[in-house]
Amino acid sequence: MPGEPRASSPTGLQRPHDPGVCDEDVKSEMRSIVKNLLRSKQELHKVSKAKENYSSTMPSFTIFELATGGCLDTIAAGLTGAFHHLGGTEDTSTAVGRAKARLFSDVTGAKCYGDTRKWRKWSKRVKNKVDYLKSGQPCTDYASLGAKVGRHGETGDLFLEQIDLILEVEPKIFRLEMVPTALEVNDGF
Repeated sequence: MPGEPRASSPTGLQRPHDPGVCDEDVKSEMRSIVKNLLRSKQELHKVSKAKENYSSTMPSFTIFELATGGCLDTIAAGLTGAFHHLGGTEDTSTAVGRAKARLFSDVTGAKCYGDTRKWRKWSKRVKNKVDYLKSGQPCTDYASLGAKVGRHGETGDLFLEQIDLILEVEPKIFRLEMVPTALEVNDGF
């Protein structure tokens, strides 16, 4: 009713006592509150905000990624502040590989060292500093639906390269992602 005092809501919005009444001032105030609420929620989901949160926390564990394209789970772990990325690898010879490497570096702030096969050039930088090493190298040369040529295929040698890298870097723990048929194809070679 005109001239009646308005009741306050939890959002601070002043509402008329009569729920059927909604004047232009109230609509405008509601739009403003909703717009500001949406802006604040959008801000939380921006990559720049995630990077800020990621880099401003004290990490307790370090991660290194081989084949960063499948690393969304460990990037997410890094955003919690429990992990700090030391770097990663990705085949950057294709546009997709370069995009994966760029995403990894942009979000984590860590360097992508390129192809895993070139690990001898940079491994000393991370030796004995890696708590968790995750490797998800391409496995089509070992897959039951793949060529079944093992290390003789286009990417098959990466399985053995990652083993050599792990032995050199000496992470506290590591995880190898590989198809179950890997040890059956050419006896694992």
